[in-house]
Amino acid sequence: MDNETSLPKVIKRRRRHSHTFKQRVVDECRQPNTSIAEVALRHGLNLNQVHTWRRLLGSTVGGDFVRLPLPTTGEPGHSVARVCSTVRQDAPGLLLATVR
Repeated sequence: MDNETSLPKVIKRRRRHSHTFKQRVVDECRQPNTSIAEVALRHGLNLNQVHTWRRLLGSTVGGDFVRLPLPTTGEPGHSVARVCSTVRQDAPGLLLATVR
């Protein structure tokens, strides 16, 4: 009797997206005042998938980053804050900065 009331099993297949579709989604994420979550929802995608595509396609939201050596001495005139709009430490001895 259980066979009469059970629903048929639905097999979900993994979706495949073309490179151009992925690039279009990543380009949308680069637009100003656009959240990545908003783009993912608009296209019916998982947020983690969009982040993976951004990483694979080399997307940097917020500007181009340039690696600069971290000044080890307190010499005047060597402040990276004078030429960079944002600076964060990427690894010991290296800074990741957005150049103005």
